[in-house]
Amino acid sequence: MPPKFKSDGEKKIAEFLKKRKIIFTYEKPILIKDQLDDKMQIWHPDFYLDDFNIVIEYFGMVDKDQYQRSMKRKQAIYHNQRIDFISVYPDMLKEKDFEKVLWDKIRNILIAKLKRLKSHRDVYFKTQDKKVNNKKIDDKRPKRKPIGDDWGLE
Repeated sequence: MPPKFKSDGEKKIAEFLKKRKIIFTYEKPILIKDQLDDKMQIWHPDFYLDDFNIVIEYFGMVDKDQYQRSMKRKQAIYHNQRIDFISVYPDMLKEKDFEKVLWDKIRNILIAKLKRLKSHRDVYFKTQDKKVNNKKIDDKRPKRKPIGDDWGLE
């Protein structure tokens, strides 16, 4: 049985994700460390993109002061915890290019993740090469070369 969404905005986001065949979990529990009281909490973000480890939050009541404070606090905690997240607001949903904007946000996060992964990979292999060179091991294995999308891993 499909989830019952709490707002039309959430429903519109879910329809977009389904249309793009992006797998998501609605209100998936995630563990968060709250910096204010230094305690662990379980939050239920509106959407969790399972394959990409991205959270999407729909902030539908931005015109209310207390809600805005809560929203900004939540965004700051996501940022400090290095959780990739996308904030969606009612005005964004009204735009005719809403789907393109949301897709671009998802795409940009994925590109940044790939760049970080490539950077980590490069650092790892440089470290490994230095270890081999410092030990002066006579290794007769062929040098790594990137082939296709396997990054030359053996």
